[in-house]
Amino acid sequence: MPKLKLPAAMKLADGFIRKNKIDISSHYLCNAHLTRHIESKEGRQIDQSGWWFLWVHEDGNPGKNIDIFVSMDGKVKHTPSM
Repeated sequence: MPKLKLPAAMKLADGFIRKNKIDISSHYLCNAHLTRHIESKEGRQIDQSGWWFLWVHEDGNPGKNIDIFVSMDGKVKHTPSM
C-alpha cells in the first residue's frame, strides 16, 4: 500500500500546476501511475517511488505533453516530455 494515496498526490500535482501557472487548458489527464523504483547509491537503498501523471495535449503532439511526478514524501517535479 503506498504511503501517499492517489487523491492526495493528485491534489499536490494540481497545486503545483496552479502555483507554477502551467497551462493545462488544452490538455487532458491521460495516465496516473504508481511507480516503484529503488536505487542503490554508495551502498544505501534510495526509494524513488511515487505517482506519475501525464497530461496529453489535444493536438497529439508528444512534445507538448505535461509530465508531473509526485514522490512518496510529497515532493513534486515537472519532468520534461519526450
